[in-house]
Amino acid sequence: MDISHIVEAINAIPAPPSPPELETVLPPLPTLQLSEVGHAARSERALTVFAGATALTVGGYLALFVHGFWGTALCVGALVMTTLSISLKRKFEVEHRDAKAKLDEQRQAWLAQAGPATFEEERRRLLSLAGTYSGLPAKEREMLGELEKTKRERQFTSYMKSQLIEQAKIPGVGQSRKATLASYGFANALDVKNRRVTKLPGFGPSLVGEVEAWASSVAQNFVFNPTAPTEPHLVQQVKSTVTMERVGLEQKLANAPDQLKSISESAERLRNAPPQTLYDALVRLKQIEVDRG
Repeated sequence: MDISHIVEAINAIPAPPSPPELETVLPPLPTLQLSEVGHAARSERALTVFAGATALTVGGYLALFVHGFWGTALCVGALVMTTLSISLKRKFEVEHRDAKAKLDEQRQAWLAQAGPATFEEERRRLLSLAGTYSGLPAKEREMLGELEKTKRERQFTSYMKSQLIEQAKIPGVGQSRKATLASYGFANALDVKNRRVTKLPGFGPSLVGEVEAWASSVAQNFVFNPTAPTEPHLVQQVKSTVTMERVGLEQKLANAPDQLKSISESAERLRNAPPQTLYDALVRLKQIEVDRG
């Protein structure tokens, strides 16, 4: 795949323009009247004001003719209650805040999708994939280089695995003790090197020392062969991994220009006709503002 042509095509597609002011593209708002909730709130306010006025009258009488302290306290309470009930904004505070937050959320989503934000984000993602694709040859070389760096370790591991305990001559360790070692997972020199031979039936410190000394002597006899070729199956694993990644990236990049064009067309549709949910959120906010006065 010629990645340069795809990158040019990705960069050549113009980003959508910024959307206009939301109110200029939304349908006209309906004529909003007080809802049942608004009427109920006003009826409740009228009752509260009436109760406050009554309490104020009683409190004044008490203050003048019965008990000055309790009458004054009742007057103050009545004034506070009446003052708070005059404005309905406190009653609708939570609903208004939630409606405004919902509208802001819908507006931000519309701005991102109808403007250049979503488009540019996708363009950056696709260009990043193109960069990853271009770097695949270097990645394959690096992975093969790592195989070369770990060749000694793999040769050593293979050599130690090939040195079987059942074929070894270890002082004090006959066939029955070799069977015990095998039953506990000690089959070769690598097993002894990687794990401590302790708490096995019939193995005291002396015998444990003999087994570990044997494994150490085996390790000392290892000779690294740097000219040996890297295992073909490991090389093939690297190549297969890179090939699978290459195929996946090619599939994504082949559709990149069409994908960006689709996002641009969708943005144009949204600029001309915002979603119904956005209109509904605005109507709900305006209705609450009418109800609270």
